[in-house]
Amino acid sequence: MLPVTHGNEFTRLMVLLYTLILLAACLLPFIYGMSSWLYLVAAVVLSGWFCLYAYWLWRDYSDLLARKTFRFSLIHLSLLFAALLIDHYL
Repeated sequence: MLPVTHGNEFTRLMVLLYTLILLAACLLPFIYGMSSWLYLVAAVVLSGWFCLYAYWLWRDYSDLLARKTFRFSLIHLSLLFAALLIDHYL
C-alpha cells in the first residue's frame, strides 16, 4: 500500500529506516542476556547484510533487487531464529 499512497522514493526510504530499526531490535536478546556471543555475531552479520540490501534498494531501485531484498528478509528471519535456538541449546 505504501508505494501507492506515498510513492516509490518514500517507500524505499522507509524500507531502509525500518531495516536499521530491525538491526537494533535484533540486538536486544544479547543486550538483555537472553543469548550469548554466538547469537550476537549471527545477528550483526545477518542484519548488516540486510541493511546493505536495503541501502542498495534505496540508492538504485530495480524490480530484481526488490525481489532479492524480500527473499533475503525471509532468509534473515529464518537464520536469526535458528541462531537463537542453537545458542540456547549450546
